[in-house]
Amino acid sequence: MIASILDLGHRIDPDARVTVGHIDCYPNSPSTIPGKVVFSIDVRHPQQPMLQKLVAEIETICDQRAMTHGASVDVQTVAAYEPVAFDDQCVQRVRQATSSLGYPAMDICSGAGHDAVNLSYVAPTAMIFVPCKAGLSHNELEDADPVHLAQGASVLANVLLDEAM
Repeated sequence: MIASILDLGHRIDPDARVTVGHIDCYPNSPSTIPGKVVFSIDVRHPQQPMLQKLVAEIETICDQRAMTHGASVDVQTVAAYEPVAFDDQCVQRVRQATSSLGYPAMDICSGAGHDAVNLSYVAPTAMIFVPCKAGLSHNELEDADPVHLAQGASVLANVLLDEAM
């Protein structure tokens, strides 16, 4: 079930983010077939219709896999959030600061629920990302080059200076 859910996220859309990040297995014994497994699925996409499609397909996967194995499944939505688009002017300021410093840049869809998402409800907001080795982010192996971190800080400083003038 979990493998199919993760495969769906990779297969359906490059901007989809599907994570199984918490698993509880009962009785949690190395040699006992579990009688109950509870796990969380975090599903994100920048477009609400695709987000709804992902959730519906995940529910279908869970129902089908449970039926195939003679098990039962109870899918519950614990929290649901609308996708957030950051402020166009703030994003443009980040692009301009990056360009003026001569750094390479690309727009990305994070999918992450950073503090910036909450801030965007009350103030114009954007985010600055730096490259991570092997593209790993939100992973315990995440590692960024100190040079890239300094460049990201320089971009932020230039945006703030530009905004202050």
